[in-house]
Amino acid sequence: MAAGDRAALEEAYRRHRDRVFSTAYRLMADAGSAADLTHDAFVRAFERAAQYRGEAALGTWISRIALNLGLRQLRRERWLLRFAAERAWRAVPAEPAPAAAIDLDRALLRLPAALRTALVLVTLEGYPHAEAAAALGISEAACRQRVHRARAALAAELRPEEEE
Repeated sequence: MAAGDRAALEEAYRRHRDRVFSTAYRLMADAGSAADLTHDAFVRAFERAAQYRGEAALGTWISRIALNLGLRQLRRERWLLRFAAERAWRAVPAEPAPAAAIDLDRALLRLPAALRTALVLVTLEGYPHAEAAAALGISEAACRQRVHRARAALAAELRPEEEE
């Protein structure tokens, strides 16, 4: 994918947009935010096409860009909420009441970002551990460990409360 090759850029978009959107949606849990994030990730990838070295698959590289942008946005939003709460400018929304139905997306958002991204890439998006590790910039063993921890945390989060 060369920076000036419009046909290659359009083909990359056609081939990878659904997977990148799916990753973005699982990270952001909102279709509008995921669409914006997908757009921003492709714009960034097209601007930096010359930096693509081919060490990971093109879709993995673009997904990694989306993950980085999404994590940055989530950190910024979390900081703004804390800042606003500390200044009493507005109240931080309370945790939603537990529902009878399992809400996987909401439970995913409660996981730490490092665990959530590894789980999303491997379990939900189907990336092999090696490819997910490359996208996250960690070792394959660390990726496996994060996925394992995320699954355990997610199982605990989704486990119905014991009736007393």
